[in-house]
Amino acid sequence: MSDKALKSIELFFQEQPSDKVYNVTLLQTAKGHTVAVEWGRRGARLSTGTKAVDVPLDEAQAAYDKVIKQKLRKGYEEL
Repeated sequence: MSDKALKSIELFFQEQPSDKVYNVTLLQTAKGHTVAVEWGRRGARLSTGTKAVDVPLDEAQAAYDKVIKQKLRKGYEEL
């Protein structure tokens, strides 16, 4: 089974001289659920990482919500 995106959000932060994006995706995987993230300057190649890997849905949802809350607190906005 390939990973299936259950939900995702694209955030951006634009304040001179910054122009950054941060993407968060909640994935269903063969072993559970994973929260994948991408970040970097808009228009450049994005770095990738994970915040939770192959965990139950409730844990992945909590990690997804936590990342979004942290970024919104730092001034990111939804695209």
